[in-house]
Amino acid sequence: MRLYSLLSSLLLATFVAVSCSGKDEPMIDFPDDPNPDNPATGQYLSGIIFNQNFEDDINLTKNSDVPEDGKWYYVGGWRESGAKVSQIDGYGYKDSRCLCIAALDHTVDVAVVQRIKVVPGKNYKVSVKIKTSGVSGANPESGACISLNSAWSLKSKRVYGTTDWTTVSLELEPETDYLEIALRLGANCDDARGVAYFDNVSISYNNDLYVQESEHLVLMCDKKYIAISESMIGEWLSKLDKVYEAYVELFSGRKPYGGNKIRIRSGSINAWAYAGNPIQWNENYITETLMSVKEGDWCFGLMHELGHDFAPGHFTEFSATCAFDFNEEVMANWRMYYALEKLDGVVFNNDKIYHGKEVVALYRSDTPNSYDNIIKAGRCEEMGNGLTYCLWRIRDAYGWQVWIDTWDEIYRTRINSVMESSMNQWQKFDYLLTILSKHTPDGQDVRETFPDGELDLIKKYLSTQK
Repeated sequence: MRLYSLLSSLLLATFVAVSCSGKDEPMIDFPDDPNPDNPATGQYLSGIIFNQNFEDDINLTKNSDVPEDGKWYYVGGWRESGAKVSQIDGYGYKDSRCLCIAALDHTVDVAVVQRIKVVPGKNYKVSVKIKTSGVSGANPESGACISLNSAWSLKSKRVYGTTDWTTVSLELEPETDYLEIALRLGANCDDARGVAYFDNVSISYNNDLYVQESEHLVLMCDKKYIAISESMIGEWLSKLDKVYEAYVELFSGRKPYGGNKIRIRSGSINAWAYAGNPIQWNENYITETLMSVKEGDWCFGLMHELGHDFAPGHFTEFSATCAFDFNEEVMANWRMYYALEKLDGVVFNNDKIYHGKEVVALYRSDTPNSYDNIIKAGRCEEMGNGLTYCLWRIRDAYGWQVWIDTWDEIYRTRINSVMESSMNQWQKFDYLLTILSKHTPDGQDVRETFPDGELDLIKKYLSTQK
C-alpha cells in the first residue's frame, strides 16, 4: 500500500497538463504520391502526421471534438475522471519527450486523437511505439493501442503488462479524405489501467495487404495469412456472395450499409470476429480457416457475422424495431440457416460436416446447448441453439414465406427505444411469436408448434435475461 501511494505521488507529480506553446502549426499539404501505381511499404510519409514525436507542446484540455487537422487533442472517454494525460520529458523513445496516459485507480478507455489527410482508396499503415508499466484490465490482453477514433473501429495489437518500447501498427483503407487516429489506453469492452507511453507516430503506404473483391464483399488481410490460391479464395467469396443474396431475399430486398460492399478485414481483436462494416476477423484464425475453405468449408463464422449485418440498425431507411430480437446470436444463426438450406451450403463445425439443411442437427442435438440437451431435457439454462431449433420447427410447419412476411413487417416498424429497453428476452421472444402468427395461413398460432410445458420452461429462463 505504501509503495502504491509513493508511485501515485511520483506519477501525479509528473502529470502536469501542458498548455499550447503558441507555435504556428503548419497547414497540411498532402505530398505528391511518389509512385501511385506501386507505392513501397515502409516508405514513411511526411506532412501527414504532425508533432509525431510529441516534442512540441499540445493542449491536453479535454475536447470531445477534433476541430482542426494536424493537431493532437485529448478527447477523453469512458471513466475519464480516472485518467491523467501529459507530455513527459526524458521518458520517450531514446530518452526523448513523449505522450503519457495513466489510470491508477480504475480501468478507463480514453484517447488522444489527431485528424490527418489521406487519399481515399490508398492502403496505409499507421505505427506507434508504446511502452507500458503495470497495464492490465477487463480482459487478459487489455492494454494500450492505436485505433481509429470511433467506438468499434479497428485497433492494433494491445500492449500490456510492463514492457519496453514496442512498435504496433494499424492497417487502414480510408473511404474519405481524412482519418482520425487515436492513441488509446483501453478500448470498447476492453478497458485498461496502468501507465502507457506513446512516441514516434508514423504513417506509410501498405503493400503487405492482400485484397480480393467479389460482387458484394471485399476480403482484406495481411498477405502472410493467405494460405490458399487466389482462385480458391475467389470461388469461396462467390459462395459468400450467394449467402449475402439469400439474406437480401429473406429481408425482401433490403441491403445493409446502403448496399455498399462489406469488407472482411483482418484485425487484432478479443473474439473470433466482430460484425459490422468492416467485419473484423481475428488474424490468429485466418490461415487455419482458409485451409478449411480449401477442403470445401463455406465458413460458419463469417456467414454468422454476415448474418449480424442484416440486423436492424444497419439499414439506411430508418431504425427498425428490435422488439423481436431476444438473442442476436440466435438471430444471426437463423438467418444463416436460411442461406444454408437454400444454397445447400457446407459448414464444418465441431469436427462434423453439415450440408444444407443437415445443419439443423447442430441445433437439435449436436451441441451442449441444443434442444435435446436443454429444452427437451427440461433444464432451465442457456438454450441458444435449442431456441434456434424451435424457430426451425415453425419454418417446418409453415414454410419460409411466413418468415419473410414477418421480417418485412418488423423492418417496417420503427424502433421504440423506451419500450424496448425495458423488455426482457421472453417478452421479445413472445413478440416474435405474435408477429409470426399474424402471417400464418388463417392466423394459426405458431405457439402450437411447442409441446405442452415447453413454453413455460422457455419463459422461465428467458424472463431472467435482458
